[in-house]
Amino acid sequence: MVDEDVLDTYVRSLAKSAEYQGKFINYVELRALIQRFKKLNPDADPKTVDWVGVWDERLEYSELLEAFRRNYPMYRWVEDSVSEEGFEDARKRRLERIVRELDEDSLRELSRLIREELGEAETPREAEKREARQEAVVVQETLTPTPTQVQAPAITLKTLSRYPILPEAKQFLRAFELGEEVDSYAEAAKTRVLEAVERGEKGVLPREDPIGDLVTYALARVLCLAVGEPWLLRRWALAEASRMERYLHTEEEGLRRMLLRRILSIEDADVRMVGRIGDDSYRYRLSVPEYLRVSRGLDSPEWMLVNRMVAGGHVYLTTPEAIRLFRQRVYQLLSSMEDAPKVDVRQLPPRMQEAAMDVVRVLVRLRSAYEEPAAAPAPGDWPPGGV
Repeated sequence: MVDEDVLDTYVRSLAKSAEYQGKFINYVELRALIQRFKKLNPDADPKTVDWVGVWDERLEYSELLEAFRRNYPMYRWVEDSVSEEGFEDARKRRLERIVRELDEDSLRELSRLIREELGEAETPREAEKREARQEAVVVQETLTPTPTQVQAPAITLKTLSRYPILPEAKQFLRAFELGEEVDSYAEAAKTRVLEAVERGEKGVLPREDPIGDLVTYALARVLCLAVGEPWLLRRWALAEASRMERYLHTEEEGLRRMLLRRILSIEDADVRMVGRIGDDSYRYRLSVPEYLRVSRGLDSPEWMLVNRMVAGGHVYLTTPEAIRLFRQRVYQLLSSMEDAPKVDVRQLPPRMQEAAMDVVRVLVRLRSAYEEPAAAPAPGDWPPGGV
């Protein structure tokens, strides 16, 4: 449930921010949009959406909704309408999933109940087979007890394309050599870099092809390192980290927990400690040294250790807070030039060289637009004897 006062304050701050940019925001429409967003994406943080940047006062509400859907396709913007047939199919799939998860004894009991419901009695032969199976199971369990195993979430190609910082993604990309095989992706990689320069915290846009998405991510990093401009690398890292953050808000809980653990070294919150705190929104915890390392660079007072919930040497975090720290950790890993390989632009394939030069030209143009030209010195300012 959205706190109405908090929502009002947030919407007013956005409207005020828009005024400084020369935009007029309809308070009622924006409030309705954010309420819709929170209802359809309960685990997502509205602050991950650039409400002011996407807003266009010329558009109707339905058109604004479509504009946000195009810019943030990883989130839900429209309620799914389910037909009667679709509902029945979904119910059948759910029942099938439940049945697959039942153990053998539960399945036998379910079968008996179904027979009773249908008025079908168990034949002597079936009863004999059932008893024999039960005896065999007892013997097998006695000889070789098997502990219950929890199946880890599967890492698919789609997962790798969303989170290319994973070691499995790096291993997958080793199959591609930096030669003619990937040179055809040069233009798309350049577009991804320039997209990062333009969008920054809004995040680079999703791609439809998972393999192309992975390859252009890797080549975009190569272009940033080849250009050798620290600001460019930081800007690209910010856009990529923001994109991963938005995806993480939409993931199934098991996959999200696994990604947080692998990238952020995060742990599940201690249930007993959460009970003492009295706030069950704390789902995760991070050791104090790790928290201080990851939160470095987050200037908002809410991230200061003195303002955090600390217990037993750990900082306790809600899901949105953990995801925000995930983004910060990804940004730190991608923006560091200390461990980054050196890339000589002259050793790149032809199209990649051209792409790197195009990026340099854009950077020069941006810098010249923001830097004021130096004023010409007055005649009396020239040094004696001229230049």
